[in-house]
Amino acid sequence: MNKSIEKKVNTYKLMNKVSRKGAVVCFGSTYFSTLDVGELAMDSRLSVPVYNRSFDSLSVADAAQVLDTAVYELQPSKVFVNIGDEDIDAAGFNAEAFVNSYEWLLLHIHQNCRNCRIFITSVVSSRSAAAEVNSMLKKLAASTGCTFIDIDYPAEHDSPLQVFNMLKPYIRNFPLSFADAMQAG
Repeated sequence: MNKSIEKKVNTYKLMNKVSRKGAVVCFGSTYFSTLDVGELAMDSRLSVPVYNRSFDSLSVADAAQVLDTAVYELQPSKVFVNIGDEDIDAAGFNAEAFVNSYEWLLLHIHQNCRNCRIFITSVVSSRSAAAEVNSMLKKLAASTGCTFIDIDYPAEHDSPLQVFNMLKPYIRNFPLSFADAMQAG
């Protein structure tokens, strides 16, 4: 595990002591780590806490080393997974091996977070392999009881607010609370 990831794990361990169990967790790599999920969630007045437990430069192989702190300790009701931007950029990237590792990751989240809904968000990358990987992830989501959310739009039209607004309907509690219903739309 690189020093940057190790430092972030230690920070998340401290934050987890004051975080609520059963909340929503965004777990991913560089793309998700740049989203200010907490502020966007607060501004949206969602009735459930949303925590961003993402890491710069996290690969699917490294994800296994941080799941305990980033996801399991929080026992989320929902987890949004966005991993793959680092993997696609790696030399010798193999889409099939990547998706097999991703499936392992999902299996472990399912096993360690009871009653947790898992949402797979598309890999955001300008690499040509992204379309193939996202197609494979969509099939993986269907076969593993997860929900696939396509957030992969051209970067010039992409903003953190747009991405968060795409995730927000899935973050909200259902049935909607009165507060969520007033904010919907």
